[in-house]
Amino acid sequence: MRFLKCYAVSNEQLSELVHKLPMLEEVEFSFRDLSNDTLEFMGKCCPQLKVLKLNQVEDKDLECDDEAFAIAKTMSRLRHLQLLGNRLTNVGLLAILDGCPHLESLDLRVCSNVELSRSLRERCLKQIRDLRHPEDLSEVSFYTEGGNERESIDEDYKIFLQDYVGQL
Repeated sequence: MRFLKCYAVSNEQLSELVHKLPMLEEVEFSFRDLSNDTLEFMGKCCPQLKVLKLNQVEDKDLECDDEAFAIAKTMSRLRHLQLLGNRLTNVGLLAILDGCPHLESLDLRVCSNVELSRSLRERCLKQIRDLRHPEDLSEVSFYTEGGNERESIDEDYKIFLQDYVGQL
């Protein structure tokens, strides 16, 4: 299920929707603010969630691990996590690594508050099969429900990267 630029849909409406979809395995929220309570509620209501894409253009100067904590606390079965442009820090990344032991792929591109020290990079590489680093500006990849990678980049993501990073 994809939510791209769904500004008119409230967090309450999203909560009502995910409550009715307990078998949901894949969801994407891009270019849309999502409250931490809604994210946590989704994790509790959808225990089968395996793929989460939470892509936003955030203020590079702000740091916030609330989303990472909600993911770590309620989404332990995640296999694929994409966090383009997220404000998480190394603390939030560690929480995700601890709370999501089945994670196979992690996309941290354009997460400007994550600085992979040697020890953190080693931990990520030990636990994550497919790690996309914050400084990696290569083409965005998408995962489908069986973990199969789809090709091509959505035009919105090209614009996202051009506007946010100033290069592509």
